[in-house]
Amino acid sequence: LRNKLTKTFGANSQFRFYICVNASNKPFNPIGSEIIPEPNKFVNKVCKGGPKMIEVNQAAFQKYLEFLKTKNTRWLVDLEREVI
Repeated sequence: LRNKLTKTFGANSQFRFYICVNASNKPFNPIGSEIIPEPNKFVNKVCKGGPKMIEVNQAAFQKYLEFLKTKNTRWLVDLEREVI
């Protein structure tokens, strides 16, 4: 998960799309003040919910990619509406 914000798995035209979300299950914003906690820190593992990958549909995945490319937060707002 470290330094990875998206993942795609699949074969034979059956793909699964994943994006990185924060502890509040909102799409992770690498541009904002959020930081990915170090995975070796005990407190971060136990007490704080860290970022994780969730499965999304292809449209949501494309919106997240557009946000990462353009850094336009409007894509992120649209994505939050679709994921939640």
